[in-house]
Amino acid sequence: MSMNDLVQVNAMLNDDEDYMSDIGSDTWSLCSKTSQFRWEHGRRYNDSPSGEYWVPNDEKQLNQLDITHHMFLMALEGKLYLAPITERPHRVLDVGTGTGIWAMDFADRHPSAQVIGTDISPTMPVHVPPNCSFEIDDACLPWTFIPASFDFIHARMLYACIEDWPRFYAQALTTLLPGGWLEQVEVSIQFRCDDGTLAAESPLVRWAEGFLTAGERMGRTFAVRENMKHWIEEAGFDNVQERDYRLPVGTWGEQKALGKWCQAHFEEGVEGWVLGLFTRYLQWSLEETWEFINELRQALKDPEVHTYLDMKVVWAQKPIAP
Repeated sequence: MSMNDLVQVNAMLNDDEDYMSDIGSDTWSLCSKTSQFRWEHGRRYNDSPSGEYWVPNDEKQLNQLDITHHMFLMALEGKLYLAPITERPHRVLDVGTGTGIWAMDFADRHPSAQVIGTDISPTMPVHVPPNCSFEIDDACLPWTFIPASFDFIHARMLYACIEDWPRFYAQALTTLLPGGWLEQVEVSIQFRCDDGTLAAESPLVRWAEGFLTAGERMGRTFAVRENMKHWIEEAGFDNVQERDYRLPVGTWGEQKALGKWCQAHFEEGVEGWVLGLFTRYLQWSLEETWEFINELRQALKDPEVHTYLDMKVVWAQKPIAP
């Protein structure tokens, strides 16, 4: 799939009314009970019963999610997961599915599995594999799935999405079958640099400081990559494993293709990540927020600055016996 294909994949979301009529009256009835759209600074957001969500759910941000999926596939060498799940899984849950692209890819690769993707926002496509379905659900609220009903639970990029991580993992543990697996992929919000080309006053440094402060103020931390392994162990999982990766930003290193996709991930997403977060939780004016976004874009394109992000994959197993 080319980058051009990816940025066009969510064109159906150009118009809210057309999109809602496409997904059907039954689904819209469900969405209307659990989702509230609002517009802020020209971007569309979706709130849920547990509170407002900090990332837009409009076409531009959905394009970013699909670019990010391709970036992760490249980082994991084409793998959708690392956990040693059974070759023929029966029921799989993708929490925070976004556009549903991971769930659909998994369903295509595992026709034996019934894959369910959940998200607070109705941004999933209509035409999906026959063994894949989507539900509007808020992972911060009590889970309604039957206990011990899934072989595998997958989550990715949920930083600043969950208020109570111990509760999240406790519910995941309850929902898994004995011997089932949980896997989570998270990326640090902080840019790293090993050769001194990232100045202390760079917008990329101020970016991380702003995000961490905003996360504290809204009660949903961005420091998930740094803490999730410990939280998962504390929840009672066995066989907790982790693997670390570096995501280069730009083509300065050996992994030029991955770096290009990581840079595209930022270029498509940066406006939506910063705009609402900084004006709402840091009380920045709209003018200074836009100025900062433009500074970030310039910094991300600077070939003389060699940055990367730390990515972590953690997978763990529900104990087979109590």
